[in-house]
Amino acid sequence: MIVLDTNFMLYCMKYRIIDRVLDIGEKMLIPEPVFNEIRKIARERSVRGGDAGTALQIILKFKREGKVFLRKTHAKFADDSVLELAKNTKSVVGTLDVGLGRRLRKERIKILKIRNKKGFIVD
Repeated sequence: MIVLDTNFMLYCMKYRIIDRVLDIGEKMLIPEPVFNEIRKIARERSVRGGDAGTALQIILKFKREGKVFLRKTHAKFADDSVLELAKNTKSVVGTLDVGLGRRLRKERIKILKIRNKKGFIVD
C-alpha cells in the first residue's frame, strides 16, 4: 500500500501522472487530514486549486472503485497523519516534502518519489 501526501497528489494532478501511481498495482491510503487539506486547497481560485479539485474527483472515483481508502488517524496535522499511518500499516509513502522525508527516513519508512515528471522511484 502507498500512503499519499498532499503535495504528492497535487504534483501528480499537475503533470497528469496519477494513473501511473495506480499502475504500480498498489492500493492508496489517504489520511483524513490530507483529504481535508486537499478539499481546502480546492476552494482556492488558482491553478493549484484546480489541481486540488481534480484530485478530489479522482480520489472519490477511485474510492468507489476500491483503489483508494480514506483512513482516520489520531494526528491532527497532515504530515503527522501520514507518518502515523505509514508506521501502522508498514506502507511506502508518496511525498515530495523534504521535512517529512527526513522524518520518514528516521523511522526507516520507504518513500515513493517522482522521477523526471514521468516515473517513480522508491528511496
